[in-house]
Amino acid sequence: MSHPLVRAALSARPEAKLFGSRGVSDWVFFDGIPGIKIGPGATERSHSSDEFVFECELAEGAFFYERVVRACAESAALHKETA
Repeated sequence: MSHPLVRAALSARPEAKLFGSRGVSDWVFFDGIPGIKIGPGATERSHSSDEFVFECELAEGAFFYERVVRACAESAALHKETA
């Protein structure tokens, strides 16, 4: 929870709950590279036979991604200033 990427995601969506996911098996190949799994829609519908995402969820997802990128950029800029 202390990694800048996680902090950026939580700043973009403070009400989010952190949890592990079994659907990220490829991450074993990314040793030392941080990552988070995020996406629009309800987790319960993800990768199911009738998976779908509402249009409003796509719009909110795009807005969320923008906030995460901005928070990461601000964090990097602050880190660069203090280095």
